[in-house]
Amino acid sequence: MQFHAFIPLDGTAGLQLPSNSKLRTLYFLHGDTQNQDDWLTALRIGELANIHGIAIILPNVDNSFWLDNVQRGDYYG
Repeated sequence: MQFHAFIPLDGTAGLQLPSNSKLRTLYFLHGDTQNQDDWLTALRIGELANIHGIAIILPNVDNSFWLDNVQRGDYYG
């Protein structure tokens, strides 16, 4: 699966993360006939990750409608 991942930089928005800490994570799911790149043109994802201190993941599952497909070996759930 292709994806984009944005991880906040240490020190932004008062964020001081130890190396073993967990981040809150937000997943942006694309719609039909789109892919993970569509969110890049609509939002400033890197800025949002830094300002809010969260990881943002933009996965791509083509036109699967985010449904598992056992025959193809695609498991999104």
